[in-house]
Amino acid sequence: MPAEFTFQSVTFSLAEQLQEQITEAKVVKAFNNIPMEVFELAPNNLQQYKVADLIAGDDATARGVVRELSKALGFDATDTGALIRARFLEAQADFLRYMLIQEIRPDGSFSIVGTPDASNSRLGGREATTLGELKQNS
Repeated sequence: MPAEFTFQSVTFSLAEQLQEQITEAKVVKAFNNIPMEVFELAPNNLQQYKVADLIAGDDATARGVVRELSKALGFDATDTGALIRARFLEAQADFLRYMLIQEIRPDGSFSIVGTPDASNSRLGGREATTLGELKQNS
């Protein structure tokens, strides 16, 4: 394995910097967590893998345009909301690069697969989450 290395934490994303520099632009962060090799798959082949394209931007209309483009290319487009979330997306891309460079998963990408809600106790006595209820009550 190559030598160990670290990445700096993303405290202000490159996308946010761009938005700050070009205030009239409608910056949308997308396709950030997708290795270039994935783009070589045709949309029909790509769809079966549900490769997540996480999208962030302050303008909902611009995010929608990018989301539709992403879907047309075969990605599982997920709107994550405001541009501040680009910090998460850039950190995620750093992690993918780490896995590639360290030869852990040189073909890695992320998929977000929906799973059913837990209906009863699981390992360690865990119960179904109430996080969705917290959001609705706030």
